[in-house]
Amino acid sequence: MSQDLGGKAVRGVAWLGSGQMVRLAVSFGTSVMLARLLAPSDFGLFTMTYLAAELAQLFAAFGFGSAIVQQQATKPALLNSCFWANLAIGAVVGLVLIASGPVVELYFQAEGITPLLGPLAINMLISAAMVVPGSLLTQRLQFQQLTTAQVVGSVAAAITAVAASAAGMGVWALALQPLVGNLVTGAMMLKYSRWLPQWHFKFEDVRPLLHFSNSLLANNFIEFIGRNLPVLIIGRVLGAAAVGFYGMASGMTGVVVYQISSVIVRVLFPTLSALKDNREAMCAAWFKANSAIAVLAWPTMAGAIVVAPDLVPLVFGAQWTPSVVPFQVLCLLMSVMSVAFTASTMLMSLGRADLMLRITMVSTLAYAVALWFGAQYDITAVAVAYAAVGIASLLTSVYVAARQAKVSFRALLLDLRPWALASVALGLIMAAVAYLMAGQLPVVRLVVLILVGAMLYPALLWFTARARSLSLYEEVVGRIRKR
Repeated sequence: MSQDLGGKAVRGVAWLGSGQMVRLAVSFGTSVMLARLLAPSDFGLFTMTYLAAELAQLFAAFGFGSAIVQQQATKPALLNSCFWANLAIGAVVGLVLIASGPVVELYFQAEGITPLLGPLAINMLISAAMVVPGSLLTQRLQFQQLTTAQVVGSVAAAITAVAASAAGMGVWALALQPLVGNLVTGAMMLKYSRWLPQWHFKFEDVRPLLHFSNSLLANNFIEFIGRNLPVLIIGRVLGAAAVGFYGMASGMTGVVVYQISSVIVRVLFPTLSALKDNREAMCAAWFKANSAIAVLAWPTMAGAIVVAPDLVPLVFGAQWTPSVVPFQVLCLLMSVMSVAFTASTMLMSLGRADLMLRITMVSTLAYAVALWFGAQYDITAVAVAYAAVGIASLLTSVYVAARQAKVSFRALLLDLRPWALASVALGLIMAAVAYLMAGQLPVVRLVVLILVGAMLYPALLWFTARARSLSLYEEVVGRIRKR
């Protein structure tokens, strides 16, 4: 990787990472306050509602954003045609979303979903308008501006949600949160991209992007079904409260892993796309991205499994205790998922969205069978079934991506061994400390475990991967400083 591109990529990770830390703190604080102001059934009802909105979001974006980045598209005619095509699709999708309210209510056998779809439909238009400016910022690796827009949007959304909850608006506070956040973020993206749409649309302009975007859209649609099968099945079989408990468990694991992985993956995609004609440099960047994710995400998940019995009731309230065991199970899944995210990024950068589609189709069918079986028991069984199928599917995607990149799957796994050993050792030692402190107050035990984990992990890295840890650190710091 060239020094210029490498430096931009690492600085992009630094900016996105800093922004994600701020957004993580805002998200966590907001979740704690909303969990105490709202009932689990409110979260369950909104989760069912947002499921329809998330599906609509896939069609509103239509895969044009990723296609612009992957093909390094910059022609004004193409960008304008993409903008107006996305806006038209967003308007149609928003109307369909509103009309789908009675069907969603009938499926989940829950009232109150249809009115909540109104603000989420408006959000479709806003999201559609964000595609081109957001893609331009990503393509140029202008992550400082992108981060600023997202942080300001997150803060505005959090303030809106908490204020609305405190005012007694109930589940409507959750519906307003993404609308306000996207509105602020989109306006700032448009400003920072220094691009304004002009009235120009020709179908021929967007035709070169359609093969890639169609495959990506189909993959994202099926992936969406697989990702949300727990909600679809739990909501149908076990009810809204169970959806709330499972959603809290999934959200707590996801908010940590996604904040770590998505930072690197978002920079990795435009970086690998720029390197697609240099396979050796491309694979080297992929390996380093995997290590950067594992060194952060894996110890976090190992520690989270140990502290979960104290963390969940102390922070969110005793009413959320049923989420503890599903949370621990999903931590295992998220550990694998954090690194396996990059496999899809590699396939996208190579232009093989068709392979992603095939893997997703098979894994979604397996998810459905396993989750239906788990839902016959409880949310813990659902979590176990989802994790088992998920890990197998993710390893398959990594294997396929390695073959396409012409690198050894075994070498890819062995490259991650030092971080795995350090994280497993960390979890075992923290579990022993928790056992010895069984008679202490939960808050005392939680604080001690967090401190032990924070001090112990660097020491474990020193023994298991001293040279590689120092090399990774020095390269990252060196590229950040070199401008």
